[in-house]
Order: sequence, then C-alpha cells, then structure tokens
Amino acid sequence: MVRLPEKAPDWKNILKKDFQKIFRLSENVVIQSLIEKVDRLYYYWDKVRSQPISTEFDKKDIWAFIRLRRHLKSNPAPIMDVNGQPFTFWLPDDIQKKLHLIDQSTGGNLALWDPGSDKKASAKYMVSSLMEEAITSSQIEGAVATIKEAKKMLLEKKKPRNKSEKMIYNNFKTMQSLKDVCKHNLSIKLLLELHVSITKETMESADDEGRFRNSEDNISVATNYGELLFTPPKSEEIQKRLETLIDFANDTDSKPFIHPVIKAIILHFWMAYIHPFTDGNGRMARTLFYWYMLKHEYWLFEYTSISKTILKRTTKYANAYLYSEHDDNDLTYFIHFHIDVIMDSVEELKKHIQIEREKSHQICLEIAEYPDLNVRQTRIIQHVMSHPHDVLTIKIHQNINNIAYQTARTDLLELEEKKWLKSVKKGKTFYFVPADNLWEKLEK
Repeated sequence: MVRLPEKAPDWKNILKKDFQKIFRLSENVVIQSLIEKVDRLYYYWDKVRSQPISTEFDKKDIWAFIRLRRHLKSNPAPIMDVNGQPFTFWLPDDIQKKLHLIDQSTGGNLALWDPGSDKKASAKYMVSSLMEEAITSSQIEGAVATIKEAKKMLLEKKKPRNKSEKMIYNNFKTMQSLKDVCKHNLSIKLLLELHVSITKETMESADDEGRFRNSEDNISVATNYGELLFTPPKSEEIQKRLETLIDFANDTDSKPFIHPVIKAIILHFWMAYIHPFTDGNGRMARTLFYWYMLKHEYWLFEYTSISKTILKRTTKYANAYLYSEHDDNDLTYFIHFHIDVIMDSVEELKKHIQIEREKSHQICLEIAEYPDLNVRQTRIIQHVMSHPHDVLTIKIHQNINNIAYQTARTDLLELEEKKWLKSVKKGKTFYFVPADNLWEKLEK
C-alpha cells in the first residue's frame, strides 16, 4: 500500500549543530561500509533508520552525513518543483556500471542476441513485446483485463468491448507508431497527438482528449484512503514547463552532457510530475521514455516491456516518485528504480529468447522428418508445441504472417487433415489446438 514517506530528519539543521562530529563519521570503517550499501541500494531515511548499527552512533547523524554526501555530488536537472526549486541527481558507481551494461545490451538489434532469428522471428518478438507493454501499462493505470483475453483481442484485431480493452488497444497502436514517431522532434502538437492516441474513447468526455488540464479540473493524486500524495504544478504553468521539457527532449542544449538513458528516465519522471492532462499521464510518461530511447537508437526496446516489470513493483514505483519529491528533490531515487527495471526487463527478454531458442531447436529436429510442411506450418507447430495454451485462429495466423485469409485457412486446415492440429468451434470461430498425440507423432 502506498503512503506518504516518513518525514526524514532535517539534515541541514543537524549539520549546523555539530559539523565536525558529523564529518568525522567518514573516518569510521563501519560507517564507510554502511555508506557503500546505502549508495548501492539508494536507501531513503526509513531504510537507513532500520539498519543494524551500534548504539554508539546516532542514526540521525548518519543520515545527515549521507545527505551531505549526496548533496555535494549532485547536479541540477532542468525540472523545477512547484516552489521553483530544481530537482537534482547523481550517478553512484552502481548506476554507472549498469548504464554501461545497458549500452552494451540494447544498442543493437535482436540479431545480436539471437543470431539465428529472421525477420519473421523478430516481428514475432516485437509484436509480443508491444502487446505486453500495452497491456501492463494499462493495468498499472487500472485497466481490468486478463493477459490472455487482451492478447486475443489484439491478435485477432477485434473491436475493444469495454474501457479496459480500449485502453490496451490504444496503447498498442501508440507503441506501434513510435518507430516512426521517434524520427520527429518532440513538440506540443506531437504531445497532444500522442495523448489523443492513448486516450481515445476512454475519457469521461471526448473533449478531454488531447487537451491540457485547466484550473477547473482540480487534479491531484491521493491514496484509496484519501491521503494526498501529490499536487501537480498549477495549470497556467503547464505550457511553459512543457516547452522546457521539449527543449530538453530535443537535445536543444547538449551541455552538460547527460547519458541518453538517464535523459529518457528524467523525461518519464518529468511528464508525470507536470501531470498536464486530466488522465493518461502515466501512460504518456512511459511512452515518452520509449520515444526517447528509440530516437537514440536503443532498438532493443522494441522488444522490451518496462511496464511488465513495473506492474510487479507498483508500490516501489510510487515510492520512487514520492522519495524524489519529498527528499530535497533528489531525482536519484527514481533513476535508481528505473535503471533496475530496465536491467530486469532486458534480462527477462534474454531468458525468454534462450528458452524459445532451445525449444525451437528441439522441435525443429523433430519436424525435420516431415518435409511436406511449408515454412509457415513448421512455425505453427513450433509455436503450439512451445505454447500449447495460446489461442490460434485463422485470423491470428493471417495477421501474424501478413498473408491472405485463404492462405492462412489452407495452412491450418492442412495441418488438421494431417493430424497435427485439431479444431474446436466456439460460436462462429474455429480455434486450432495441438492434436492429442502430437508429441507421439513427432517422436516416431
């Protein structure tokens, strides 16, 4: 459950009382070890307070020393809070190490990880990732739909039946468009167009699509129990704040240099902080992150879903915002969280590719004994063997492979005739599933 973070001790006042005492903590081996851990995990006061430390040390003094170090190492970001004070950030060694790994892993295309992948396989990975991102990003914002049903809707290109499905459909279409959209500079016009794309037919009023909030909207973020978590900047400030964000996003001023991944993360936070719309701000913030990553040729993000990872950590996601806002505008909390999300998302993609590759290799060896299957049919058998619970219809096969309906129908009916698949009719639709003896057929 998300709550306002515990108020941290006023580290500046503690320093004023006895600066020499606080500074001497740097000479203690125990405190040095604690600092390394706190830097690596980027703890807020509540975690620092709970560390097992000898009573000879005052934890408030330790906090003051930690905050002094962070303050001295930090640089200002171009984001201003509601009081006109800048957010700041710094990059501990652990974050810099992970940035290097992200550069190595995500700057190329899928072939770097899966040399055997062809265009069809790459398209399959991309569609799967886009679906995962569209579904989970919507679920973070309250969409109620199962992964299975949502994927079925997207693959069969069915009309969304309710608001949740419409949110997912809109997200999917928007994510699909980013590969082209990222070729253009950001602008107020583009932001409004993206908002329309994300929120179409999901707002209380269609008039709210593609417009900034105004003073009458009275927007704030609160818990389910009514505890106020966040009040965004005034509506009359939105235009000017977004113009500054746009200059930053378009790299209008490249000094000082900020690593592209860090800039993408800052844009994610910044859009959510400005909260320029009456709804859809979270989805817009994550879309802006993807836009910047793809613009700077981190192409593997076509196949990676950060929202899938964030959905598993929604409380930590909210706390990353809150800690940054409530601890002297220290944006490093959000950066630290986001870097870990990226690392875990990329690692999950690696594992998925490895598993799929191993399954595919084994099944290919078995299917090689049946040269009468065409390439598409071979892929169908590979897929249903690896994912026996996935839905498969003529329409889905047609859309995935970009072939004529009759060609898709022939592929599947031939596989049924040859006893590779069997069909089950539900309503007017035929669903194709593995034949009962499929493994036995392959192992003969």
